[in-house]
Amino acid sequence: MNGKKIKKKGTPFFNVLLVTKFYPPSIGGIETAVQQYARWYQAMGFRVQVLCCANERCMRTSMEEIEGIRIIRCASLGNILSTPASLHFFLHFFRLAHRADIVHINLQFPWASMAASLPLSRIRGRLIVTYHSDVFRQRKLKHITYIFDRNVIRKADTVITGSLALQKSSEVLSSIPRSMDVLPFAMDLDFVEREKRAYACSENHRKIFLPENFIRDGYYVFFGRLVAYKGTRVMEEAFRMLAEQGTPINLIVFGNGPERYRFIRLAKEFGKNILFFDSTLPHGSKYHLLAHARALLFPSEFPSEAFGIAQLDAMAVEKAIINTKLGTGVNWVAPDRLCAITLEAGNPSMLASTLLECEAGKHDLEKLGKAGKKRVQELFSEQSVGQQFARIVRRR
Repeated sequence: MNGKKIKKKGTPFFNVLLVTKFYPPSIGGIETAVQQYARWYQAMGFRVQVLCCANERCMRTSMEEIEGIRIIRCASLGNILSTPASLHFFLHFFRLAHRADIVHINLQFPWASMAASLPLSRIRGRLIVTYHSDVFRQRKLKHITYIFDRNVIRKADTVITGSLALQKSSEVLSSIPRSMDVLPFAMDLDFVEREKRAYACSENHRKIFLPENFIRDGYYVFFGRLVAYKGTRVMEEAFRMLAEQGTPINLIVFGNGPERYRFIRLAKEFGKNILFFDSTLPHGSKYHLLAHARALLFPSEFPSEAFGIAQLDAMAVEKAIINTKLGTGVNWVAPDRLCAITLEAGNPSMLASTLLECEAGKHDLEKLGKAGKKRVQELFSEQSVGQQFARIVRRR
């Protein structure tokens, strides 16, 4: 703890400042994980503030309280290279960081590591850093941002990462000889079952009715942020290839992001087999579509995909996963031939041929799905991971 004073165990209302780039309702694995952290801190008796940025151009900082958690969304001029342009973030960080008993920073977020590295931060309490992923696309700029990332990781009292695979493969983490805690993302399995039951009992106008050929022939699902590293190009090319060679396969995609144009184009050209929802869907609808799919597609191309929380959604409803070999936590979450079919990243032809093999019954998707459900119960349940989190936070 580097000699920093922390209140005695049992003292109520520790002040926790959770720092992250974006926060729900923004979608993404990190956003989901940070929301879980906030709830776990709150359950432990902490007073929680979340400091984040608006996920699009917004000229005013907003403050709101949701379920007892105070959320400060800093004004932003918009996103540049996936990072919010926000001077307000620094102002609020410097104002709040020195008052907190725990400052918990979630990376990648270059402004957070930069702010924490500056003397103005005046962090007096415990510093916890969760490192979620490396940077991939900004190949030159990252050499500058990594200076601040490494600095804040060295000075942190506790460092958390999502998997041992990420710790070993990360350009940042692997270069720093220090102890780190592995804490995976978690899945609330009771919540999944409640949402499935609620959807089944909901009125018809709230349900999604699929075309007859989707019900008859089955379909595959992809959902989440529609960004390049998720393998959007690979999916577009694979399904175009299948349609043009006369072996179309049904696909449902839902989500939003800069790559949505690919699926708008696919749905326009091959509307009989491509169903695209240009938005996120309610949890009940998501789990309903997953539960009746043949498999989840998770064809990420780059190691910036460090964990893949969508895989946990699929595993929770006993669905097989088609993922890619990235050398990150993705392949630890859903190992090849245990609960996933793992392909070479960035290979549309391999994805297309694997889908045809699945359609021909050459892969036991049901067996993979059942193994996935068992794995998520044993390793990734919210109760188990939440207890691990509490032990890490309480450790002196």
